[in-house]
Amino acid sequence: MISENQLIPYHSSDLTGNRVLVFAPHPDDETLACGGSLAIHAVAGDQIEVVLLTNGVAGETQGTTDRNDYIAIRRDETIRACRILGIEQVVFLNFEDRQLGGAHNALYQIIETINNFKPDLIYAPSALDFHPDHRAAHFLICNAVKSCIGDFDIAFYEVNQLVNPNCIVDITAVSEKKFAAIDEYQSQLKEIDYKDISKGLNRFRSLTLPKNSTYAEAFYLLPADVLRKSSFITVYQQGLQKLIPAITEIGPLVSVIIRTKDRPELLTNALLSVVHQTYRNFEIVLVNDGGIDVKGLAEAVVQEVPITYIAHSINKGRAAAANSGLHAAKGQYINFLDDDDILYPEHLEILVSCCYGSDKQVVYSSIKNVYFKGSPEFLDNRVHEEVVYNYDFNSVLLLFFKYIPIMSVLFERKVLSQVSEFCELLDYFEDWDFWIQLSQFYQFHHVSKITAEYRFYDPKAEEIYWRKDINSRYRATVFKRSLACMPGRSWVEHFNLLLSDKYPIRRDGTGADFSGNSSQSQNKIKYNNKLTCDVEETKLVIQKVENEFRLISELI
Repeated sequence: MISENQLIPYHSSDLTGNRVLVFAPHPDDETLACGGSLAIHAVAGDQIEVVLLTNGVAGETQGTTDRNDYIAIRRDETIRACRILGIEQVVFLNFEDRQLGGAHNALYQIIETINNFKPDLIYAPSALDFHPDHRAAHFLICNAVKSCIGDFDIAFYEVNQLVNPNCIVDITAVSEKKFAAIDEYQSQLKEIDYKDISKGLNRFRSLTLPKNSTYAEAFYLLPADVLRKSSFITVYQQGLQKLIPAITEIGPLVSVIIRTKDRPELLTNALLSVVHQTYRNFEIVLVNDGGIDVKGLAEAVVQEVPITYIAHSINKGRAAAANSGLHAAKGQYINFLDDDDILYPEHLEILVSCCYGSDKQVVYSSIKNVYFKGSPEFLDNRVHEEVVYNYDFNSVLLLFFKYIPIMSVLFERKVLSQVSEFCELLDYFEDWDFWIQLSQFYQFHHVSKITAEYRFYDPKAEEIYWRKDINSRYRATVFKRSLACMPGRSWVEHFNLLLSDKYPIRRDGTGADFSGNSSQSQNKIKYNNKLTCDVEETKLVIQKVENEFRLISELI
């Protein structure tokens, strides 16, 4: 969480040394809102002019006083109160009480007043006040500022609605003078004990000031130039954003499940990439799938981060390790990471921000492939890197191609009620199979930001990986398990379509090129802009899949 002094001032501001113009919607607002600050200006010798916008006649609720007499009473009260504060220059514009918003010439007279007085500082009501005259006064003054020239500040004050202040003035030394001025408004004190309320507010506003400060007034201070380019509401709302806790502070628990086996050096990098996440509400579930013991290493690396260590006595496979992690995970959201890959610092923050508080249950980011000729500890060991996985979601394409790496996906725990666990018959593509099953119930949402690295260390790993993706028998197993998602014959037809030049996937980096229309020979296809293989070889794979579907159909 950010510190409290970043949310509200912890020191008093000195606003003296200025020509001061005060706009008060009603007689008494000038004293209630900023009477202490005005008394300080007067002591400092600042020139002050108070402008009363309405006649205050609506303050007579009993109906026992003549209208003109009541207006005179309120005028006299204002003059006496201002004299106590040290103010002699008081102007009454006499617009009708509670009708300021539609008053003719109100804006013109406010512009004239500002241009004639040439203030350095204006006190005005904020847009947050709920009284219609206060709100009307605010917008009239803001519009007038846009028509006036000159550099000055506007201190928006609070009367019947608090502001989130960026300026606090310590009025302890003149507090008795302010409260004495309030006593002059007997016509209003008969209605409501404004003095007691004002004392309470000013006492409260001293909360963040030193102990010897007992009373203070609060303002939201803006330069006129800012109002000319924007508005109080816009700027104020932007300021309020800092009061809203970031997702990194209030987000739900995320379980990061890491599968590992006999690669302690690579595991260290993976763990560190999780520890350094900007999102802080997470746990690590480390599943050691029958490898050397790494519990001590993990605890030393993660230190204060909650970690659950699961050790399989024998190697059970990638899918079984994933399931063990799911059983132990406590988070509302789940993310996987293999021990040879890493997450970028904002990975969890980006994904959680996308789905938390929305209707998105499954989100995934873009991933960068990085190829090494040795240890990743040395930057010059990087052979090359490329963005391969950057596809918007397509549930049909997902049936045929594994384009969503496991570390890129964050999903809500509750989706597990709709799908079975990872298929332990699969030594490869267990994540792809899981995504296919999940895609039948949920729309995946792609965040087009690179948030992790898919790493390859064996010089031949790249070629092995891509050929495995096309030819592996595990791919056929995934096809079989997904028959319920699409009729078998349609799979083959779709696969054939992918080999044609008609498949609608762009070639500008947002989709893979399966068309064969590249600089390569026409008897080659390009898969994910990376591996080339013979079309004839691929057709043999198709034929095998087609035969398997025929056998399955006969059994069904």
